[in-house]
Amino acid sequence: FHTLLAVPAPLRPLADAVDRQVLPPDPAAQLALGLIMQQALAPEDLPEAAALLVDHFDALDAETKIAALNLCLHLNEEALFGLVEAGLRDPDPTVQDFASDAAQDLGLAPSY
Repeated sequence: FHTLLAVPAPLRPLADAVDRQVLPPDPAAQLALGLIMQQALAPEDLPEAAALLVDHFDALDAETKIAALNLCLHLNEEALFGLVEAGLRDPDPTVQDFASDAAQDLGLAPSY
């Protein structure tokens, strides 16, 4: 994992594969979440990881969405706060409730 710290824009090929529909969004998001949890991304790459997750949030399964929201909650990184907003707009009430609780715990005002 630590090799990725030296690679510029390490998630770009992953995001491109999802955009080209070569890779489904769930495994790509799960890999991005794992890299974030393992601190295998340089801090400047966190916004790119967050963008990958937010851009494809609607296509993720509920478990992956909740895992992303949980990570956002535990890391309290501003770059990940877009996940909370995406969760608040999600049609799944379980995801919405989790996002609402996360927004409250993080001190974020819902924008809806």
